[in-house]
Amino acid sequence: MGGLTVKRLVFVLLFTPVLISTLSCGTDPNELLRLSDREIISFTSLVRDLEDVQLIFIGELHAEPAHHDFQLAVIRALNEAGTPVAVGLEMFRHEDQAELDRWVRGELSETDFRDIYSANWTLPWPLYRDIFVYARQEGLPLVGLNVPSNITKQVSRAGFSSLTPEQIGELPQATCDIDETYMNFVKRAYGAHAHSTTGEFVHFCEAQMVWDASMAAYALSYLAKHPDRTMVVLAGSGHAWRRGIPEQVRRRSMVSYRIILPSIPGKTDPSAATLDDADYVWLPASGD
Repeated sequence: MGGLTVKRLVFVLLFTPVLISTLSCGTDPNELLRLSDREIISFTSLVRDLEDVQLIFIGELHAEPAHHDFQLAVIRALNEAGTPVAVGLEMFRHEDQAELDRWVRGELSETDFRDIYSANWTLPWPLYRDIFVYARQEGLPLVGLNVPSNITKQVSRAGFSSLTPEQIGELPQATCDIDETYMNFVKRAYGAHAHSTTGEFVHFCEAQMVWDASMAAYALSYLAKHPDRTMVVLAGSGHAWRRGIPEQVRRRSMVSYRIILPSIPGKTDPSAATLDDADYVWLPASGD
């Protein structure tokens, strides 16, 4: 995969709590802080910055409608600019790709597809509906990137080595090979008294790596078959920052990427964020 030549790949995993009322009408929704030079840029400038980028990661808080409005704004802007877009989804398992293809081709009713969505993802359908409908209307491929929940649960309990060859299938090897900053993040998710040397914690860490590594590998696999596509991947914020999926992509490929994180009090502080975290911080609109 390291020698993969890809015209573009865009990973978009979004998180920000700001409700954006202007997204659907095509105006600039908000400004962003570009961390490379700490310049404030518009949404339109962001899209121009991304024209030659292969991956873009933007984190999402799953239950925030504004995040999905912003996701759709990015997808629409790229599509209307003539970029051949595909949309990668944490919300769908890789094994259900055929159902996503049927939806895009118009072979499933919304009711039937909503049932398939609910079997994959527990959050309310309206959060993602506009994205799915737009992809269908525009013929944009939807790509499932997630792994079955029983896999991650088993790895969390007993480690990656407990999986059978049949369970592993195409999954990449998952090890708790992460830097100190990401280790501390995983420890906080695991619990206040986590110790990185315990078997239980290592298994929990491996489960996180199954997510990150698999979503990276599945996306790169798709782009290897469709090198002219730009992929916009929608996934949770914990996978989006530079040490998550982007790091797993870096280990497997030479594709270029960018990362967008929103400004969230207590989580993403624009004054403290650096290129170690992201490339852009999405700023709330004034007065929101």
